[in-house]
Amino acid sequence: MGLWLIRITAMFSALGFAGRVAIDLASPADQPWQRRARWMWTIGCVALLAHVAAAFHYQHGWSHAAAWEHTRAQTLALTGWNFGHGLYANYAMTGLWLIDVVGWWTRLDWPRRYRIWYRVVLSLFGFLMFNATAVFGPWYWGFVAGVFVLGTVGARIVLRRN
Repeated sequence: MGLWLIRITAMFSALGFAGRVAIDLASPADQPWQRRARWMWTIGCVALLAHVAAAFHYQHGWSHAAAWEHTRAQTLALTGWNFGHGLYANYAMTGLWLIDVVGWWTRLDWPRRYRIWYRVVLSLFGFLMFNATAVFGPWYWGFVAGVFVLGTVGARIVLRRN
């Protein structure tokens, strides 16, 4: 049950991210669609918070040291780097996502008003989401992440031409 909860919350977090990016690509300035994107972003953030809680409860026994060690061991096994500090990137992502959700709920034009913040957050999250899914997730998540990246790039090219 615990592993299932960890995975399903991670999946909903990634879907919230992907939904927001897809809506941003399709209609970046349309207010009704921006509201939908904001909801997708909020759902993704709540799912990430649930994922962190589930992982700490079921996998790490509410121990930062255990979470760091788990991150280190997985990073070593998958990349050859004996490095557990990637856990801090996860903490930063969670905090930034919360800040971004609060900002977006205070101003609907938040992503357009703060373009540099918007681009940095989406770039960082895209990198972290790709690593979480393609590198550390089950094998089939890598395929899904690859399809999403190719679809996003393809949609961006098509939308820029039109």
